[in-house]
Amino acid sequence: MTPRIQLGPLGLTPTISLTNIGVDTNVLNQASNPQQDFTFTFVPGVDSTLEIGRGLLTSKTGVEMTYFAQVATERSVGFDQQGRFDLRFDKAVPYATAGYVSTYRRPNAEIDARVGQTTTGYGLGTKLMLGWRTSLDLGARRETLKLEDVTFDGVNLSTALDRNSGIVNLNLNVALTPLTTFVVKNTLQQDRFIYSPERDTNSLSVVPGFEFKPSALIAGSAYVGFRDLQVRGTAGAPSVVAAVAAVNLGYTMRDSTRFEVKVNRDFDYSYETSEPYFLASGATLTVTQAVGGRWDALGRIGRENLDYQTIDLQPSGRRDQVFTYGTGVGYHLDIDARIGFDVNYVSRLSPIASRQYSGFQIGGSFRYGF
Repeated sequence: MTPRIQLGPLGLTPTISLTNIGVDTNVLNQASNPQQDFTFTFVPGVDSTLEIGRGLLTSKTGVEMTYFAQVATERSVGFDQQGRFDLRFDKAVPYATAGYVSTYRRPNAEIDARVGQTTTGYGLGTKLMLGWRTSLDLGARRETLKLEDVTFDGVNLSTALDRNSGIVNLNLNVALTPLTTFVVKNTLQQDRFIYSPERDTNSLSVVPGFEFKPSALIAGSAYVGFRDLQVRGTAGAPSVVAAVAAVNLGYTMRDSTRFEVKVNRDFDYSYETSEPYFLASGATLTVTQAVGGRWDALGRIGRENLDYQTIDLQPSGRRDQVFTYGTGVGYHLDIDARIGFDVNYVSRLSPIASRQYSGFQIGGSFRYGF
């Protein structure tokens, strides 16, 4: 995005989002006696760039304020700060990254409660230019996740899920055309749990894919590969190899109908003691139709499966399913500003009755600069 405010070497792009303005019919995602409330989320932010000789400092700053009229325990203020510094030479671009995120959200697709959580991280890397179309990006980073000391479904989430992660990436990038890049992401990852070392894992993933610029006929990215996950231990420790995917593609037909497809499939960590891992796989389709002038209408359908694994990485036979249906209308003030009204219905099915829920989220939104 081009900076909207330029002050010499400093470029600033302000952003603002006001979402979920309306009614949530099941604030706490409860199986029985759902609680309804009025809510909204306000997210101001700024993206910035600063030129320093050969160096380029980029950062993203955001504040997330969530309000509930009656359920005061769900009100929160979050903060997100990401930064990167690049030294730009002809054949090599060394860089350093750092980030801090403090939020009060649902930690993953499994946990239905909003929980305070903090993620900190830092890393170093170098991008090497192997040719005018080919580059190699080698980086390493360390991340720490800490959750609030709260109990969910009888389990202390901090004790179960707090962890340190060491990640090494080796990514090959080949520019096939001015709009299309072929990428192979290779990742070694070690997850070390602070209070539950029996959950520790090592993994290797190789995920090739394509990235398409926004001006391409099909925009976004699509990655499909595999991940080899192994419980930490000696040779012969339990392991499993599974297909993983991360797809986010958009296509506009005849300048009036836009199709957006999102697909995800990867391992995640459960708070459950006997089933500490699950494979999350889901897909969402959104169709947006321009309706004369600045108006649009959209429909959305999505599904996500959570397939649980035992401590030995064997399927436990338990599968939870989350279904999402939505519709809405929007009005575009300009190319980067939209006012919308949406209705979404979310339902979770589980063999465990207490984990099932359903509810509507009805309300408006305003976005500028996204």
